[in-house]
Amino acid sequence: MNGLELVRGFVARGYTPQQAAALAGHALQESGGDPSNVNQKEDAHGILQFRGSRWQGLQDFAKSQGKDPTDANVQMDYVKREMSGPEAKSAAGFMGASDVAGASAALKPYIRFGDNSADQRLKNSMNLYSQYTGAPAAPVGALSGPGAPSDPTSPIDPTATGAGIPTSLAAPPPQVG
Repeated sequence: MNGLELVRGFVARGYTPQQAAALAGHALQESGGDPSNVNQKEDAHGILQFRGSRWQGLQDFAKSQGKDPTDANVQMDYVKREMSGPEAKSAAGFMGASDVAGASAALKPYIRFGDNSADQRLKNSMNLYSQYTGAPAAPVGALSGPGAPSDPTSPIDPTATGAGIPTSLAAPPPQVG
């Protein structure tokens, strides 16, 4: 599957576009989005390179539905099942993420990749988010929403605590008393 198809598939399973783009971006890095991909060296399978008991769990899940474990839809369903079940703890940060960068970073405990590919995974994810929404993903560390510097209705008050920070985001003055 291509990355955009994966994003759509994950959105259809209830993930936000930001989370779906992160999952798809990581899948591109792991397997090129190929649900039948096998890394012989690590005995890792599918879009997210499931190994060991997780690969066995995917096979059992597929068998219980009379489907093939190399079916991308089965694998996306399995991700949803894992994240709400046996992998809920490792997926908690991801499930709480509201932006692409946060979702991508929070996938490491769930996917358990051991290389230095986090930057490429984020690039994949941001690109897919932009393709899916037609809007650029917010850069890492960017502020958004009311009070953000790019919001022309919320000027920055340089006299506020934390000069240069929008007044809505600045620390409140110390309480006396």
